[in-house]
Amino acid sequence: MSIQIFGHRGYPARFPENSLAGFRYAVSHGIDGVETDVHRTADGELVIMHDEWIDRTSSGHGAIKDYTLAQLREFHLANGEPIPTFKAFLAAVADSSALLDIEFKTTRYRYEGLEAQVQALVEQYGVAARTVYCSFNPDSLVAIHAIAPQMQRCFLTEGTVLPSWGTIGPLTDVLHPDRYFDDLDLPQRVWTIDDPWQMRRLSLLPNVTGLITNHFEEAQEILRLESR
Repeated sequence: MSIQIFGHRGYPARFPENSLAGFRYAVSHGIDGVETDVHRTADGELVIMHDEWIDRTSSGHGAIKDYTLAQLREFHLANGEPIPTFKAFLAAVADSSALLDIEFKTTRYRYEGLEAQVQALVEQYGVAARTVYCSFNPDSLVAIHAIAPQMQRCFLTEGTVLPSWGTIGPLTDVLHPDRYFDDLDLPQRVWTIDDPWQMRRLSLLPNVTGLITNHFEEAQEILRLESR
């Protein structure tokens, strides 16, 4: 089975996470896919950042939902980039062949209508055929299926206990766990795998179809060596 390597928030081993510089580098260096996180501003615009708050990864403080886009763009990542918009992310990767793993960050703040807004932009930029959606929030996976049933949905999990299969099975095309579940006959993209030994071990397991990592070039080299 071919294992796909996804850059977790771009390439944070070399660039600030969720920076356009990291995404551009990754897609120009043969990555299979990139993962990012989408939030909505006070005036309804979409930006990419992992946390609901901008404190950890930017020069600002506070919740994304409390700022307009113009206000957010006054703050910068560690490399001097302003906080990136989702449109800028799509433009940066549109000419590549990389898969796009887009996480709806709707667990803490629901951002009603976020799924339809994201799907409209994915279609506008011509990348829908290589986009997959993931979320910890089952409601987001239900919502995107109602809007665009052709899109791949990936349930995100953390920890050793899964919700009941009756709950997540109908929502899930590929599971996105933070550890491998050997008792599930379901494709799994495992996150966030940065240890070389784990990369090797997981690449040999039957249902692993992808690794989501901060160190994609190291993962590329390890999987290349394993395939010899």
